[in-house]
Amino acid sequence: MTSKKRIVRNCIIWILIIVLHLQVLNLIFLPKNTDALAATTVINGFYAEEKDSLDVVFFGSSQVALGISPMEIYEKYGIKSYNLTTGDQPIAATYYWVKEAYKSQKNMTAVIDIDMATNETGISEAAFIEAIDYMHWGLNRLGAIHAVTSLYKQNKWDFYVPFLRFHSRWSELSGKDFSYLLHRTRTNVKKGQYPLASLSAFDYRGIDDDPEAGIETEDGEPIILERNEKYLRKTAEFCREKGIKLVFIKTPITIWTAEQHNAVEELSESLDVPFLDMNMKPYPDSIGLDPKADYQGTDHLNILGAEKVSTALGQYLLDNHYVSIGAMKDGTGKGVEEQSAGESEVGGSGTDIKNSANAEAGDTSWNAQTLVWDHIRKNAKLPLEMDVDKYRDIVRSDEDYTVFMLYQDNGSADYTEEYAKMLSDWGIDEETTCSRKTLFIEITDRGENIVRKESDQEIRWSGAIGQDQKCKADIEVLPTGVKFMYDGVDHSVPNANGLHIIVYSNSEDRIIDSVCFTPVSNGDVYWSIRNF
Repeated sequence: MTSKKRIVRNCIIWILIIVLHLQVLNLIFLPKNTDALAATTVINGFYAEEKDSLDVVFFGSSQVALGISPMEIYEKYGIKSYNLTTGDQPIAATYYWVKEAYKSQKNMTAVIDIDMATNETGISEAAFIEAIDYMHWGLNRLGAIHAVTSLYKQNKWDFYVPFLRFHSRWSELSGKDFSYLLHRTRTNVKKGQYPLASLSAFDYRGIDDDPEAGIETEDGEPIILERNEKYLRKTAEFCREKGIKLVFIKTPITIWTAEQHNAVEELSESLDVPFLDMNMKPYPDSIGLDPKADYQGTDHLNILGAEKVSTALGQYLLDNHYVSIGAMKDGTGKGVEEQSAGESEVGGSGTDIKNSANAEAGDTSWNAQTLVWDHIRKNAKLPLEMDVDKYRDIVRSDEDYTVFMLYQDNGSADYTEEYAKMLSDWGIDEETTCSRKTLFIEITDRGENIVRKESDQEIRWSGAIGQDQKCKADIEVLPTGVKFMYDGVDHSVPNANGLHIIVYSNSEDRIIDSVCFTPVSNGDVYWSIRNF
């Protein structure tokens, strides 16, 4: 080998070594938030899905993550789907995510929530980071970096070498930053959904069709910016080339306008792409959305709203043949598609695959995951339960829960016979409460009573409890209030007087609810206050 060739070879080797080391550093220093909504969890979960196993992939922002439940769709119709979303996902990034998804899911129908095409106000740097940094390296990631940094004036090198952006995390590094190298792709049972439990009450009933509203803002600017229209057209062109069925949707939000609808409808017609706007009447009423119970804030749905939207969306996809047989795609017996053949009413109840006689025809791994999902869904709904008797029955009958019951009464609240009965039903007897200044604590771990104390001064408890002793808590019960510290956060309801219940799920390894039932004088038995 000549000297010149050796030099070239050695240069290539050193370049590869440097690139490899940088990639390892990038993976170590990337933030590892494992919250259900975090890009770490959502994107790595997508990469863990079996090749060519998904019928539908949903793209978009957090409105998809909170508003669509792939597991609900699977249980109803056997359609296997995934929410491949990031917070405020730019449309340019969506284009590259569609291309990236196609690499492993050739049979997918691509469904894009169109909100970010019409609403780009205040996209943060964090949104660009989420949309790019967790995508596997390849031409699609390079294309996304070029598009986003060019369109939004971001620093390219921060995306080529994320280590440069996060190098200050030296002091924060922990074991999970290093174990991430070996365990990046883990199955996400939620399939990219973030089942939100809180609610906001509105009078929203959808919007009327208004062709005269136009397709521009009040300032005369186009609703869909030129850069977003460009990448939507590129997306439609790519899908046509690859034979991907493409659908635009808009999940229900209370701030959607007729102008936004008109702009998207005009563009979708020019692209020959179907557009389902679930804000247009008779939506949301026709699918049973309750404006007082199914929304979280003006632009998101909670888990109750997501279930209703998902049921309607799954039926829409089947009725319009945007997906194939779904649960029966193995060809055994009559399939979901045959059962729901024809144009049915949107919002139909669908087929419950777990209770169907044909359940064995579904994918066994997904069927197994529905058992886990059912409990996750139950946990997510717990903070929405406002009936104290039902609430008590739920938390006491589930052996997955570690339940902390803390009673504190400073004597200032209205103490009624009804409230005393409620306390008695929870196991706090009259002798404990009659002094009006007695403190009480009870800890029940998966059905077994572990701790029970009372005092008229103070109660303090610290310890590890639950499965594998993972739940480590520090508790203070004082006449002036309670404190419940878990993972460095006080999960108690502040400035609340009465019966505090904190529920820890061992299967999810997290606090799933914190509530205080406090007596009131207006005729009610109690008032439920939550810190969740």
